[in-house]
Amino acid sequence: MTRYLYIKVFVVFLVGSLIACSGDETSPEQQINQLNGNAKLAAEAKDVNTLKDMVADDFKSGQYDKNSIIRLVALYLLGHKNVHLFPITRSLQIVDQDNANAVILVAMAGQPIDHADQLLDLHAEMLRFNVSYVRAEEEWKVVGVEWTQAKADDFF
Repeated sequence: MTRYLYIKVFVVFLVGSLIACSGDETSPEQQINQLNGNAKLAAEAKDVNTLKDMVADDFKSGQYDKNSIIRLVALYLLGHKNVHLFPITRSLQIVDQDNANAVILVAMAGQPIDHADQLLDLHAEMLRFNVSYVRAEEEWKVVGVEWTQAKADDFF
């Protein structure tokens, strides 16, 4: 993969799966779903600071740690006029009180995606993420991610 594809992948990953929660009384699943929406909005608004807060300090994905991936995400977002995301959570498993895993499909395009039927027409980039989360100090954060290409059929 090229450097910019890694950036694109991570931006999509952040939007589709980044989470942080305050210590309210909602379940971990609800916290994750609620914050997924907030992460999507942050990425589409190119709010790198909010995205950075959603990544654990000990994040590791291949050669990237938290600081290097956030720099690359910032460069990617600045280089694209519009970023629109269409995430679908396929599974979410709470491993224990401080760890969770999810499989998330994310499509990304330069214009809004309202439903999966649009993916081919928009030439959307489609990815599947296996995300690991950790909860520290009452906040869920992304601690790791693996990704592969997805197909339009995966979204149905």
